[in-house]
Amino acid sequence: MDGTKNDYRAALLVVAGVASVAWAAACGDGGREPTSPDPPRPTTVTVAPAMARLDALGSTVQLAARVGGQHRGVLAGNAVAWTSDDTPVATADGSSMVTGRRETGRRGSRR
Repeated sequence: MDGTKNDYRAALLVVAGVASVAWAAACGDGGREPTSPDPPRPTTVTVAPAMARLDALGSTVQLAARVGGQHRGVLAGNAVAWTSDDTPVATADGSSMVTGRRETGRRGSRR
């Protein structure tokens, strides 16, 4: 019976050794560097005020932009280009100032 006990102990030690090696290998990263998350990228731009009325020729309104990223955070340091799609009616300069140039004949226009 002593031989059987020793065989059992030897088998148990082998199983324990193999289990320890398997556990250590599973916990390691295999020598690979951890992957970094996606770099932040702009996904939304919110302009404030959302709507403005320029009541007189030459009147101005200052706009502000908030650039949001894919993880719903605000992204700092993103340049925003300000332009007008109807420059005879309103112009926008590089510092987000919008100036009324002429009347459109429409009340409540978003241009």
